[in-house]
Amino acid sequence: HLAELGVLDAASTLVHMNTLSSEDVDLVVQAGCSVVWCPGHYLTMGLAGTVECHMPELIRREVKVALGSDTARNAAMGDESLCAHLVAANARQPLAPETILELQTINAARSAGLEGITGSIEVGKRADIVVAKPDLPDAYPAANPVQQLALTCRAGHARIVLVDGEMVLEAGHSTRVDEREAFAKAQESIRGRIARLGLSPATPWPVIR
Repeated sequence: HLAELGVLDAASTLVHMNTLSSEDVDLVVQAGCSVVWCPGHYLTMGLAGTVECHMPELIRREVKVALGSDTARNAAMGDESLCAHLVAANARQPLAPETILELQTINAARSAGLEGITGSIEVGKRADIVVAKPDLPDAYPAANPVQQLALTCRAGHARIVLVDGEMVLEAGHSTRVDEREAFAKAQESIRGRIARLGLSPATPWPVIR
């Protein structure tokens, strides 16, 4: 429909894109647009085995594919890399660890039209850097450091984050936001929503006899 309207072009960024047909894939490639893929949502909706995953094909055909997250209700930020790995493997089109890193860095910058200033570490670009420390047991064994960084050192392993040279995360904690206050406000907001909907956060488990 977007192609028929004439608005599908290199300035377009399409999100989710989990239910593509072969014809859709060709249109995306021809238009040169970007795609923000949410593989966690693909798994959450039970699409695996029902809807063919075309993302590895889009990546192979040099479409600018980045990773996005739309599963806050049942997954942590940073889990999308593992989800992408599993979805691609299930589609029998595995993605290399270095490709998964590129979906979160240079491809993410390209999808936002920012590849000229960020997305990779090189002269002339901003100092946007994430330092992950594999000091937790879930990151081991460390036979392949690229695989480790892409798949087992997820969000909880981030120790330092620089944005344009400014440290915004140090020792795993924000330098600019009162985290306790932010968490408290988030909890207050969700409790208020639950109350307005007349719901209860209580669960029937565990069963006490």
